[in-house]
Amino acid sequence: MLYHRGYNSARIKPILSYAQAKERYDKIVPIRGSNNCRPLGDVRRYRWLELIKKTVSIESEHPLGQFAEVYSCAIYGFTASILLTSILVAT
Repeated sequence: MLYHRGYNSARIKPILSYAQAKERYDKIVPIRGSNNCRPLGDVRRYRWLELIKKTVSIESEHPLGQFAEVYSCAIYGFTASILLTSILVAT
């Protein structure tokens, strides 16, 4: 009898830390003509699964505020989950 072990046809590798997310984002080359679309998996034809970098403001004592980079996964253009928001690195 055959058992279903799940499919990962996009070949998405697990991202477990902020450093891995940043390294993966910097390593991926955007798809030409797609407004900076960086596919999440190794198979580039799955364009609806992408890795996005956002700059967000965080609370701080500084009067001008403080900003941080957040890497998130988007499915069909909607942000599904923010990766490791507790490990923000201010820029």
